[in-house]
Amino acid sequence: MIWLLVLLSSPLAGAQDKPALPGWLDYQAGNYTAAFRQFQAGAERGERVAQYDLAMLYWRGEGVARNQPVALKWLHLAAAQDLSSAQFVLAQIYESGDGVGRNMEEATRLFAAAARQGHRDAQVSIATQYYLGRGITQDYAKSAYWYRKAAVQGDVGAQYL
Repeated sequence: MIWLLVLLSSPLAGAQDKPALPGWLDYQAGNYTAAFRQFQAGAERGERVAQYDLAMLYWRGEGVARNQPVALKWLHLAAAQDLSSAQFVLAQIYESGDGVGRNMEEATRLFAAAARQGHRDAQVSIATQYYLGRGITQDYAKSAYWYRKAAVQGDVGAQYL
């Protein structure tokens, strides 16, 4: 359930990408229905950030009825376009098994993909996977490598290790 706390507390990705900006501004103003329309239009055009943002609206039920299968569809599309935020959230979902069959190998693959792009939380997650041998062969050297990467980016827990 930790992933749920991260998912619910993290902002949508739209502020990072100009095409999603109108939807992001609507979302920040609490106008979820308008944000939904903006994100849906962008998602259908293949914009990966809009796909991610639309997925999050479906996952949370903001501006639209909550629909996990539709959310997962859009998350998969955004992750396939190498959006690290989508890869990370999808990895958390596979790790927890919420709405999908629990799949530690797929979670680990997605954590690694996001970590390679510099996603700090994914770096911590892949480090933990290596440390515990979850979904991948246990490897303390690789675990230390990813914890160091996250520490350099300011992750306090990784800095402590």
